[in-house]
Amino acid sequence: MILEIPVVHCVDTEGPLNESDFDSWCRVKELCSLDYEEDFVKKIIRGHFDNVDNIVSVKNIINETTMNYVRTVDEHALMLDEIFSTKFRKNTTDSYGGHYKFSWFVMDHIDYETDDRDKVIGYHKLYDIFDKRIKEEPAFDDILEFHFHSNAPTKHSSHSNTFWLRDSKIYNIILRRLIDRNFFPMINRPGFHSVSPDSHWFQELFIPFEFANQSLAKNRNERFSDWSRAPRTWEGYHPCHDDYQSIGNSRRKIFSCLNVGTRHSLIDEDSILYAIEEAKQGKKPILAVTNHDFRQMKDDSLFLNDLLNCTFSKEKNIAFKYCNAREALNLNYKSDVFDVVFTGKNDAVMKVTSDQKIFGPVPFFGFKTVDNQYIYDNLKIIKPFLEWEYEFDEQNSDLTKINKIALAANLVGGGQKKNIIDVARNDF
Repeated sequence: MILEIPVVHCVDTEGPLNESDFDSWCRVKELCSLDYEEDFVKKIIRGHFDNVDNIVSVKNIINETTMNYVRTVDEHALMLDEIFSTKFRKNTTDSYGGHYKFSWFVMDHIDYETDDRDKVIGYHKLYDIFDKRIKEEPAFDDILEFHFHSNAPTKHSSHSNTFWLRDSKIYNIILRRLIDRNFFPMINRPGFHSVSPDSHWFQELFIPFEFANQSLAKNRNERFSDWSRAPRTWEGYHPCHDDYQSIGNSRRKIFSCLNVGTRHSLIDEDSILYAIEEAKQGKKPILAVTNHDFRQMKDDSLFLNDLLNCTFSKEKNIAFKYCNAREALNLNYKSDVFDVVFTGKNDAVMKVTSDQKIFGPVPFFGFKTVDNQYIYDNLKIIKPFLEWEYEFDEQNSDLTKINKIALAANLVGGGQKKNIIDVARNDF
């Protein structure tokens, strides 16, 4: 009997990133006494400052691997041309000869006051780039998933934060992606590998799966996250409601995910052997890695492919299989709809029912007005997981002022329910 381990490459899909030479110096200036000089990065890489105290720590941050940024839209397109080529996919194969697959966890860059990294700004901008690529190469079996960064209080594009519910950004992105692109998230890759109480509870309402746990990493860098107490396993676990690192009775499930092509929390032979041992023990590990599309991705993928083939070649009756995230989780792609009827005075009361329990107690709900506003709101819960109501009136929005209504939820078995109701056409 062959024991099979799925391998998932999750890409934090954030588009090109252009960090100036001076900004690179700013990231390491606290580690050393170096003043800024022109061509600072090149001088670090070429060994110009090798006699400086703490230079090893500096070069762990600034080196040829970590600084191979994809800086412009054109450079990004060229990088993707290679990744989406048949030649690349055929040269990176699993134990069965199956081709490499990517799961693109796509974010939107919005609401910055200062864009100091020349990012691709706007709703759907990155989503559409990858949606087009995937549709042009359906045989590759890549998929689109969800990635999110909350904005820092400074609203600089280069500054980081983990407070999901600081503002309405998370709701705006999901609602627009639902109404405009018929997409609703099923799997999340958290920014900075970080889970916070608000992101944990938000996902417990709507998003069943997350690739985040880095407890298996040997050299974690946890500026924004902590995985020191989490289960050391490639199997997923249901977290505790009040502590995402403890096993509990939450509905959602967190899986491990290590890095490739960066300076910490890296996948290595030992971590792969750990998954192999878990499989031999009867567990169901999923090997998952992550990197960013703002760096050249080919070398990272070739490295992982070589490491996997070398490690698994030493094992008998153990195989690895490249999967996208939904394949690895054994989820289906089926999309169904809620039953929706309008009753009451002026048919303004919307009654929503489901013929099977949804993942959370209530669907994600919102609408787009005729003047192009996107508004998220709560449904009234009649029966948790099964039945809800909402009344359109002067306290929220009259139906005559609404263009589209959106409802979405994940199902426990992997499918989704999604309704995009065109009010102007009485599409309900």
